[in-house]
Amino acid sequence: MDIHLARSGLVLAAGLVLAGCGVYDSMHESLLGKDVPPVCPRVSVLPEAASLTKFLPGLGRDIIDIVYQGEIRDVLISCENDIDDDTNTGTVAVKLLLQIGAERGAADRDRRADFTYFVAITGGEMSVLNKRTFDGAVEFPGNVSRLTWTDDKPVTLNIPLKAGQSGSDFEIFVGFQLSREEMEFNSRRRARTP
Repeated sequence: MDIHLARSGLVLAAGLVLAGCGVYDSMHESLLGKDVPPVCPRVSVLPEAASLTKFLPGLGRDIIDIVYQGEIRDVLISCENDIDDDTNTGTVAVKLLLQIGAERGAADRDRRADFTYFVAITGGEMSVLNKRTFDGAVEFPGNVSRLTWTDDKPVTLNIPLKAGQSGSDFEIFVGFQLSREEMEFNSRRRARTP
C-alpha cells in the first residue's frame, strides 16, 4: 500500500481547519458540493509522546535545568474523499496541523525551542503503514515565556482506499519524537500524576 505523507506548502483557510470530522453539513456542502461528509480517520495523540521536556546537557533534572517544555494541545484536521463510483476505490486526503504549547524554562538562554514531531498512519490491528517526522521551532519574542505554536505547513496524507474501505479503517497517531531518556522522564511523571 502506497500512502503519501508530506508537508504541504499551502496554508489551510480557517474555515477548512476542523477539529475532528464532526457534522458540518452546510459548510461541507457549500465547500465541496457533496451531500455526504467524508469519513475521516481517527486522530490520536500518543499519551507517552504528548509532551517534551528539554533539559540542559548533563545529569541535572531539577526545575532550574529545564530549557523548554512543549505539549501537543490539539490536532486540527480536514479531509476529503475521492471515490470512483464504478470501482468503489479511491483515496481519502487528510490535512492536519498540530497546535503545540511551548514554555521557556529557567535554563533557556536563546529564547528558542526546537522539536521534532511524528505523524503515523495505522491500519487494521495497529499495523504502522507509514510514519514521518517533521521539525518545528518556536521563537519566544520579547518577554514572552509561553505561547501556542501552529505549524504553517499542514501535513498532507493521501490514503488509498480499497473497495469497501473508508477513512474509519485507518487511525493517525501524532506525538513528539522523543529520545529514550525523554520517554522515561514522561513515564515517571505520568506515574506520579493521579
